[in-house]
Amino acid sequence: MENSTGFKDILTKAVSKVYMPTARKLKISIPIIQRDYAQGRMDNKAADIRNKFLDEILNRLKSDESLFLDFIYGSIEDDKFIPIDGQQRLTTLFLLHLYFAKKEDKECEYLRRFTYETRSSSREFCEKLVDYDIDFSKEKISTYIKDSNWFMPFWENDPTVKSMLVMIDEIHHKFKDAKFYDKLENIKFSFLELKDFGLTDDLYIKMNARGKPLSEFENFKAEFEKELSQDIKTKLDNQWLDLFWNLNSGDKDEIGLSNVDKRYMAFFNRVASNFTILSIKDTKEAKDFNFDEFDTLDTLDFFSSNKNNVNNVNNVIKILDELCEVANDEPLKNFTDTSKDITYETRAKFFALSMFLIKFGARGIGGEFYKKYERITTNIAKDFNIDSILKLRQVFEFINEICEKCKNKDIFELLESFDDKQPESFKTIEFYKWQEKKKLKLIQSDERWIAAINETEKHWYLGSNLTFLIDFAKDDIKEFERYYKKFDEIFKEDRENFLFQRALLTKGDYLPEHGNSGYFTFCNFNNNPRSKDDNWRDVFYDKEKRRFLKNLLDDHRGLQDIIEEFDDNKYWGYYFIKYPEILKECSNFWILAYDYTIRVLRGKFTNSYHVEYYAFSLFIMLQRQFPNLSNEKLGYKWAKSYGENPYASIGDNKISFIKTDDDKYCWMIDEGRIGEVFDPNLPEQDPLQSIIDKAYKIAKGI
Repeated sequence: MENSTGFKDILTKAVSKVYMPTARKLKISIPIIQRDYAQGRMDNKAADIRNKFLDEILNRLKSDESLFLDFIYGSIEDDKFIPIDGQQRLTTLFLLHLYFAKKEDKECEYLRRFTYETRSSSREFCEKLVDYDIDFSKEKISTYIKDSNWFMPFWENDPTVKSMLVMIDEIHHKFKDAKFYDKLENIKFSFLELKDFGLTDDLYIKMNARGKPLSEFENFKAEFEKELSQDIKTKLDNQWLDLFWNLNSGDKDEIGLSNVDKRYMAFFNRVASNFTILSIKDTKEAKDFNFDEFDTLDTLDFFSSNKNNVNNVNNVIKILDELCEVANDEPLKNFTDTSKDITYETRAKFFALSMFLIKFGARGIGGEFYKKYERITTNIAKDFNIDSILKLRQVFEFINEICEKCKNKDIFELLESFDDKQPESFKTIEFYKWQEKKKLKLIQSDERWIAAINETEKHWYLGSNLTFLIDFAKDDIKEFERYYKKFDEIFKEDRENFLFQRALLTKGDYLPEHGNSGYFTFCNFNNNPRSKDDNWRDVFYDKEKRRFLKNLLDDHRGLQDIIEEFDDNKYWGYYFIKYPEILKECSNFWILAYDYTIRVLRGKFTNSYHVEYYAFSLFIMLQRQFPNLSNEKLGYKWAKSYGENPYASIGDNKISFIKTDDDKYCWMIDEGRIGEVFDPNLPEQDPLQSIIDKAYKIAKGI
């Protein structure tokens, strides 16, 4: 066909019968923007394409007929032809020329002019194939190649190399009895220079109908490499790539490659977004920042030298280089997991590792300084309630402060800069800085604190928040160990008997209030920072409430004995203490209390089913006293809005506790009002005192 040429002609002759303004010899360079060689993949579709293509070539060469492979499109830069469409066919032709040239002892130096830019390992493999001989007596040439001393094992992670090895074996299988080197010139194609088009993603996607669009990482890498020296570029496809291959638990097939590229891209994106957070200057910027909107363009912008961000590139190079020396790959694995949303805690932990690698290098990991550094930064990441970008920035600033202040790898250098005064709120980063300083001072004063603190911080709920126990012990290590042992013994989640909550209530009203709305909680044991802040931490760090906890820890009796021996039936919490059935009804531990009215909630608000505390206490007492009464004869009516009035029912009688229109608190039996319960003019009494005898009499009567 006119204007057609052969593969060898492009590389060895001044080509003129093509659509080019001048004739010249060319190199063929597969660009970074192209995907990997795919005709050698092991999936069924690739195998079918491979077999049909090679069978067609075999039949044409046997019959000494020409084979025209249509147009190959691309651009020409200097002496390089850069294909946009045709990469797969050109690579197969390269392997055919190599196979027959080596087999028939032909000169093949011209094949050096064919190269891959997608990965340095692909390029190096092609060069070595030209340099070294092949043993054609082997059944599988790929095995011989992989066993050769020039073959680098990590090349097997390169999908192009893997595909080439498969294709070489298939060529050998079909052509091992043939000598077709001189006939390869029968395979022709026309190639068209698209000089009016740039090598853009859109053009590639539109024209490469046989392939697939580039991955996000491949597009990123094509631009990012512009910021790198040649030796650093090599690491992208070798040492650094291995980091992400090692995280891939599945077979290293096409799916595996996709996962690797996603992890690789996630790494760059998340490192860039982390360090962007650190550079945010004010609260408004922090509030406006959104990780979900931080995309590849933002990542490229972060690493662009045009933005004077050379240090950002140097930092990520340093992190990757040092990660190659880190034995534990769990931090990187968690940080680059693309199957779920990454948590602030994971971000903070990886930022701490990143800063350590930048400042101190991988050699310091495992040393005494790193152990202390890791303990403190893990405490902050895990226990501080990081629920916003602003708080995450505060954590990053704290981590950065540690790295800046501890230049001599002395963790105690932090003591000079942190405030000695305990902050008012335990929910701030300043509190955690103060808390870590308090522990460091103890460790500095007595090394026995190291083991004590390390052991206590393993507690499933406390974590690093143990300074209330240190305060109880007045900085005495023996007393601290005693308090912790007692706390560990009695602080249990118990959905049947609620012994800890009920025993603590005997010491005083420990319930934290939710704002000023009248909602109070008995505290749940949910093990996340937000829940902890709104529940037990509010008890541990409240000056009044923690006294009740200390009294409980100082009480030598068991929890059950404390509960059984409590006898103040005038105390508002008496029935909660005596009857675990009421707390079981309070399934989310919330109550709504206004003056003497207490609604016990199943949910968090009064639009969930709920009971009235005193009427429900009466119902439980009657159940215990008259166990043989059926549900029809003894029952309870729940409410689902604050306007409804819950009541206990005994036969046809409805007994309720109400607040009247004239602000009096009375018992009602049906429509009849029993005398005022909380009368300030009368002596304080048990709220059930005026109704219990009447209720018993009704129950006995049925």
